[in-house]
Amino acid sequence: MAYTSTTATLAMLEFLAHVDSRSFDPVSPPALVVVTAEIDPADVMPFAALRVALPEDWRNVPAPAEIGAIGDAWIASASPLGLAVPSAILPDVLPERNVLINPLHPRFSTITWRDDEFAYDLRLLI
Repeated sequence: MAYTSTTATLAMLEFLAHVDSRSFDPVSPPALVVVTAEIDPADVMPFAALRVALPEDWRNVPAPAEIGAIGDAWIASASPLGLAVPSAILPDVLPERNVLINPLHPRFSTITWRDDEFAYDLRLLI
């Protein structure tokens, strides 16, 4: 499963939430890449369409096992290509969403990918 975000800003927050930024050298931060995936909006389903409720502790670290089971069931269903899910960092901020992409979906090959070099503003890493 590819874990993406609808905006570069949310992707930056998600990255910072999952790495130890103290390990970055503020003088020469790591070379990073922002990968953009262009997906037809009709190929992305909102989480609510699954008709399952997130567990109350869905924002916990580590995430509860039920979250993985929901994702596994979605992947197994083979539909749709993408699933828009709330971010644990910004759960109630629309249109900010993470989008899970199913690499096993037949339309995965229709995605247009672009990558661009990226560096964090050093003030975010200090």
